[in-house]
Amino acid sequence: MSQPSPGAGLPLRIQDSGRYFETPDGTPWFWLADTSWSMCTDYTPEETRTYLMKRAQTGFSLVQISPIFDGGTMTERGDNPNRNTEGFQPWIDHDPLRPVEEFWQNVDATVHLARELGLYVGLLPAWGSYVVNTKMITRSNARAYGRWLGRRYRNEPNIIWIVGGDRKLVDERETWCEIARGLAEGDGGAHLITFHPGCEEHSTSFGFHQEPWLAMNMVQTWKDYINIPGYVAEGYQLMPPKPVILAEGAYEDGPEYSQPITPLVIRKQAWWSYLSGGFHTYGHGDMWKKNPTWEKSLTSEGTRNIRVLRDLFDSLDWWNLVPAQEIFVREQVKGAAFNSAARSKQGNWALIYLAGATTVELRLDGLRSAKVSATWLHPANGGRISSGDVSGKLASFTTPDGWEDAVLALRAK
Repeated sequence: MSQPSPGAGLPLRIQDSGRYFETPDGTPWFWLADTSWSMCTDYTPEETRTYLMKRAQTGFSLVQISPIFDGGTMTERGDNPNRNTEGFQPWIDHDPLRPVEEFWQNVDATVHLARELGLYVGLLPAWGSYVVNTKMITRSNARAYGRWLGRRYRNEPNIIWIVGGDRKLVDERETWCEIARGLAEGDGGAHLITFHPGCEEHSTSFGFHQEPWLAMNMVQTWKDYINIPGYVAEGYQLMPPKPVILAEGAYEDGPEYSQPITPLVIRKQAWWSYLSGGFHTYGHGDMWKKNPTWEKSLTSEGTRNIRVLRDLFDSLDWWNLVPAQEIFVREQVKGAAFNSAARSKQGNWALIYLAGATTVELRLDGLRSAKVSATWLHPANGGRISSGDVSGKLASFTTPDGWEDAVLALRAK
């Protein structure tokens, strides 16, 4: 069984293996994030409370927020930086070193509320356009701005800093690094720091993996979500090991794509992320943009499916998970039908995600017993079907009738 998830009152660190997060007392912490880039600009305090309370109840552990926001890539609005709902911009005359206290008090309140509800905040110093496009943050002021932010939030334990914001590492490499160095100087190293890349480069591993300030690698695929297994696995193989986060895939119900982003796609993205050795961030098209129907996204089908995943991982010692594609007798075809597998280090359990109706042959000799119990989990509703005990080195499994996708849980007897 899993250890209880800690509240957000303790700072996070990387466990010695480099693979996952823990609190100072050694309690593993499970990254399951939601995306609300525009929370501090487009949502009122009352709406923010509604959102955070619901996300905490649904099993999310962190929310990604960019207080300095322009509406998002390719939807930038002219009022830069954007005002919050009380009419305040973050800086005087677009100068990051001249902060508007009333704006930042609202950010403070959001961080504090998240902590009360047991949530961590992935906080962007600014969306990437303010570095690359408008040049408001430059090499000359980036370190001082990062230092100011670090000092302001030094004693807030529920923050992870996310530099970048949908931009390439190479666009302003030294400026990104200066922001990160300033953050570390300002908060004395109290918080982990990572980088959110643009989808063209797809991963921080392209250029920042060896940076001493980078605690974890982030991956972005956006519309190219079928690349999640490969990109996460790529980051998992890097040395020294660092956690890998799918930080932005395709948003549920997002209209920007060439195909509908259905709950099935949402499930694929999440299960691929975890079973490939990483962690996952969910997003809904209505939420990050704050569409008029944003409240409906809080109980969307995709969100309910994510809850099923969280409940299963809470029942496991997930921190011992290792990718295990070798369980499949035949190599899995890449693309939307990709099947993925992982097991515990000790070999006492394994999870196999099957992305469609199929029959697969599996090697069972990687588990620590000659007999295993097999159970099907319906990833959409949490329903379970026992397949009984299985013995031998190889076994064949067929997904239950009528299921779009399936999770097979194997446990050594």
